[in-house]
Amino acid sequence: MRRVRVLIHLGLLLGSAVAVAAQQPTLTPADYGRWERLGAFEIDPTGQWLVSSVTRVDGDRELRLARADGAGQPIVLLHATGPSFNSDGRFLAYQKGVSE
Repeated sequence: MRRVRVLIHLGLLLGSAVAVAAQQPTLTPADYGRWERLGAFEIDPTGQWLVSSVTRVDGDRELRLARADGAGQPIVLLHATGPSFNSDGRFLAYQKGVSE
């Protein structure tokens, strides 16, 4: 009797998992360009700022400049590459490009 209960519970669990999976939207080719890959990152000499590079599957690149303590929203620099802080961390230099 106990095995029957376990099998019934497993069947219900699998059935609900399949139902939830069926409700998930399918990916379209337009969605692929939104996938992101995290690249190199750099911390300024004072340790207050972090800049990281992000590349999307569609080729667009950006830099995200954020406070190291996590306060506030990151600053997004579109089509930017090659970040470099100066020696005292007051300035960030980067290359600005254009969209593919």
